[in-house]
Amino acid sequence: MKSAQALELEFNRAIACYREGRHDWTEKLCRDLHAHLPTHPGVNHLLALALHFQGRLVEAADYYRQALAQAPGHPQILADWGACLHLLGRLDEAEAAYRQAIASKDDVAAFHYNLGTVLLDRGKAKAAIKPLRRALELDPAHVGAVFNLGRAHEDLGQTKDALNRFRQCLDLDPADANGAARRIAHLKGGPVPERFSPEGVRAYYDLKAGLWDAGKTEERGYKGLAMIERAIEAALGEAKGLDILDAGCGTGLLGPILRRRAKWLVGLDLSPNMIAQARAKGMYDTLLAGDLINHFGSGPSYHLIAAGAVFIHFADLVPVLTAAKAALRPKGVLAFTVFTQDAPGVMPGETAFFRHNPIHVTEAAARAGLDLVYLAEDLHEVNEGVGLSALAVALCKSN
Repeated sequence: MKSAQALELEFNRAIACYREGRHDWTEKLCRDLHAHLPTHPGVNHLLALALHFQGRLVEAADYYRQALAQAPGHPQILADWGACLHLLGRLDEAEAAYRQAIASKDDVAAFHYNLGTVLLDRGKAKAAIKPLRRALELDPAHVGAVFNLGRAHEDLGQTKDALNRFRQCLDLDPADANGAARRIAHLKGGPVPERFSPEGVRAYYDLKAGLWDAGKTEERGYKGLAMIERAIEAALGEAKGLDILDAGCGTGLLGPILRRRAKWLVGLDLSPNMIAQARAKGMYDTLLAGDLINHFGSGPSYHLIAAGAVFIHFADLVPVLTAAKAALRPKGVLAFTVFTQDAPGVMPGETAFFRHNPIHVTEAAARAGLDLVYLAEDLHEVNEGVGLSALAVALCKSN
């Protein structure tokens, strides 16, 4: 039996690991602590957080409940539990948890921001404005609250107010982690950005990681995997024993398809939370967190680079295709999907992506010096009953 002093030291080590972002070690230490202190609210809360940030949300929710049973009404545990429920899609429960947190402690900007965000996600834009404004009263530089106020005004058709908020967001955060420039472009109040900021893309996918796979199944109308598999087959036939990069691997949905062909399979993604999900699948020889343009320029070369719905974050495809070419071996293949449109050129989509006309794609490939092997349009997925079409493309490096 460990002494109280030893347990306190171990708990402090677990807190230090959590603050350093070492969530796997935090979990390990907390599980050992839990064996000795199963009713300690701090241990259960910290274990829940460690699981939460590894994307294991169902497990995390259980430990949040245990922590709340031991510390009823604790505002921070309630807020963190609400965030977990929010990611699980249990929006009514998340809203209730956020309201309880605010009832316990009204002066935390993040609590009001979280409530406003879940109300937005529930389609309650008008109701979201009050908590988001309260968040800004408490923290005038809260970029997320400014951005979500812009979202609320946009949802309510208040274009002028929305544009003002999105421009304010850019003033506060020139790096544009929230994608305000895209929103401005979508409202026709500013130029279309050449690409969405890596910070914004990372934040978007970090938020979505825990629920990503649940929404990407054939039963729910998702056909993106089959589309890119057909493009790869058209370019490579039955070739195996390849060095392959899954660029923008996300949670590893393409992993099983690529693994069958791979001698060495590398997964790359901006989002650490997505990488954690991919690692759990055990499909990859190497997993890396980082920007794909940087990797193309400094990493190894590959027989095949696959990018499923990744280049959708770039307006002009020429730079990213040119960068990818540098990472291909002679006769190497780049297979990817992008959302499409009938209108000429490129237009921003409804969220953090662009739609590309087929002519734009073929012209970009030619300018990048890649040969077109395969191009086909099909239904990529269905979101809330609305179909989203995409192009599946395979390009080859001639030498």
